[in-house]
Amino acid sequence: MDKSRELVASSLMTARRALKPIAPVRSLLPDRDLTAAYAVQAIVADRRVASGELRVGRKIGATSPGAQKALGVGEPNSGILFDVMRHEEEARVDVNAFMAPRIEGEVAFLIGADIMSAPADLHSLAARVRGACAALEIVDSAILGWDVGIVDAIADNGCAAGFVVGGWRSLPDLSELSSARMTLVCDAKEIAQGGANAMPGGPLEALAWLARDAVLRGDPLRKGEIVMSGALASPVPMSTGAYELSVSGFSPLRLHVHAGQ
Repeated sequence: MDKSRELVASSLMTARRALKPIAPVRSLLPDRDLTAAYAVQAIVADRRVASGELRVGRKIGATSPGAQKALGVGEPNSGILFDVMRHEEEARVDVNAFMAPRIEGEVAFLIGADIMSAPADLHSLAARVRGACAALEIVDSAILGWDVGIVDAIADNGCAAGFVVGGWRSLPDLSELSSARMTLVCDAKEIAQGGANAMPGGPLEALAWLARDAVLRGDPLRKGEIVMSGALASPVPMSTGAYELSVSGFSPLRLHVHAGQ
């Protein structure tokens, strides 16, 4: 057992439970050791499952060239979604349940069949996707001031904190999906706009990366999993208000954020 990995996992879990961010953990692990970072993520995931939470899917992070450049990497990263992170459409979410939350618009996929080997191409991958929808992801860092390096991001489960999925529809035509546009408004004021071109090849190409990476890590995507495919625009700080996400080709998605007691 690697005690440093166990220590980092415990520190991150404590920070999230107490809603008190901590200093970056990258100095506690070998420099830029992504294997160690994913090992910490797995330790945390195993502890969460042992406590009764259920794994329901994955999230993909750093899908844009800009995000990858900022982290000094050449590919995305991933995290794990749990049932306690899921909020229903039109739900009321308490902003005080997070530390420094940000919100972003995405396309989510519902896996329709186990993906046990790397997909040969996007068409073969699409055949294993049951549906797609507009989705919102809430990201929140356990690292103080969002001082996040690649090791911090992966160890902290890709900063996954919450997600909302809209109404599922059949997978759009690949050209339609890769050209989808997105607008996010809060209290009727536009706060972000972007689209599938934020990531090379679009959301399905991001899913293809995850499918390949998951196979390599010995944890392939399974039927029924939800996959958040990555931000269609830069995330924005989440505050109170009525949010509405529009992604071309999909039904609008709404979320209400309030400040609870």
